[in-house]
Amino acid sequence: GLANSLIAPFVQRAYIAFPESQRYFGKGITVQTGVPIRSGFYAAPYAPTRDGLKVLVIGGSQGAKSLNEAVPRALAELGQGITVVHQCGRAHEEAARSLYGELGFGERARIQPFIEDMPAALAAADIVIGRAGASAVAEICAVGRPSLLVPYPFAGDHQKMNADSIAKEGAAIWLPSADATPERIAQELRTLMNEPARLIAMADRARSLGRPQ
Repeated sequence: GLANSLIAPFVQRAYIAFPESQRYFGKGITVQTGVPIRSGFYAAPYAPTRDGLKVLVIGGSQGAKSLNEAVPRALAELGQGITVVHQCGRAHEEAARSLYGELGFGERARIQPFIEDMPAALAAADIVIGRAGASAVAEICAVGRPSLLVPYPFAGDHQKMNADSIAKEGAAIWLPSADATPERIAQELRTLMNEPARLIAMADRARSLGRPQ
């Protein structure tokens, strides 16, 4: 943010997360290291589920209320082949369980206020739906999973820029929060379900961008 902008003309070396950051610093002084992430995130083999989709929904440790409300309704439009693990945040657990219950998911939905073993959850998913914080994007890419990202709209443009950076590389698709309706999310997921080769390509691209350790 502002601090980086102010000191950029004076630094001798800048370690950056995304290649787009290079333009803010002098020529030849940047090293793209990626985002520091916890240990345990490693590239995992990817083979999308036939005749269905295993979805992981992550809205950060506190959950994301708009995703908690839109994503279950979107998944309900896609049929019985959908299973979902949804990190909803502790404050939203009761509402999320109730909504999935109303939509008839039964055992096809596993609602968790917080996921302790995120590397395993990512590795088990066919696609990840979530926000686009730098750490979340870095973890998704480290494991190598396609993602549908909905950047948080009330914290400047940095999440949008994170999402756009990997979307331009073919690793993700992203929607502005205002467009992330149940109908639009269902449309995007339905398209991907019908194109398993594209899902595999997105996973490969994500993995190529990942920086484990």
